[in-house]
Amino acid sequence: MDFTETNFAEIKAASKYNAKANAHYNELTNELALRSNNYSVGSKLGGNASELFFLFTHDVKFAPSPDELSHIVSNLSEDVVFQFPKGKMDIKQLREELTRFISSHPEKNDFTEKQVTDIDFIKSNIDKNTFHTDLLMRYLEECEKLKTSLEPKLKINKVIEEVFKLEKDNLIKSFLKEMRLEEDFFTKLNLTDDDTKIGSKITSMMYKHPTWGLQYKNIEDRAARIYKEIISQEEINLIKFIDSFPSPIKILSVRMKLGIEFMINFNIDEHFTIPFKDE
Repeated sequence: MDFTETNFAEIKAASKYNAKANAHYNELTNELALRSNNYSVGSKLGGNASELFFLFTHDVKFAPSPDELSHIVSNLSEDVVFQFPKGKMDIKQLREELTRFISSHPEKNDFTEKQVTDIDFIKSNIDKNTFHTDLLMRYLEECEKLKTSLEPKLKINKVIEEVFKLEKDNLIKSFLKEMRLEEDFFTKLNLTDDDTKIGSKITSMMYKHPTWGLQYKNIEDRAARIYKEIISQEEINLIKFIDSFPSPIKILSVRMKLGIEFMINFNIDEHFTIPFKDE
């Protein structure tokens, strides 16, 4: 093997390691961006906005681990160096290592989700802008634009919801009357297994009914079309632009800046491509 072949093999190996290291780092930052009480994902330790913000405000490098564990150290340039193992990475061990590293770091912090998603707070708590802090602030600005644009339409959405709920309630009453059941049949059901099974069977019969089922579907289809038309093309473009940002920034910020009410009323999360929903 000559020098060129050796050099190529080393470059290929380094490229493969960097791709794997990036995947590990993305898994970590996506998890840190979750709510602190979301124990259903990955390490099941919940999110940590403070640790994520620490990483956003520091230069991060990768290097091979000397053993089968993940390590985090500082180099002479004061970069945060993640040493990932060549084999399988244990996300829980990595989380614990990150907490250990930050707790002994002179620039450790204890910020809340609300603080690290506030532009004024970010500006007053960073010594220098980094690529990720710039992206985070830009993302928060775009979320604010979207919220301001959609806010007047929230009342319209609620009126539409009430109108179609009334249509559905009237249709259900007509169906129950045909079945010779009381109008308040569903409201009288208890949360027992037997009552739940009975309610599910009656509901299933209505959905499959050639008349009532089609009418119910028609109501839902009309509502869906109207909800869709409420959002302008400019707002859709803004949502798509917001979706183009890195996943940890989206997971951390969109819930805090837009709120659950906006997310649900305008089905915003359906436009997002993130590795998991923070529910």
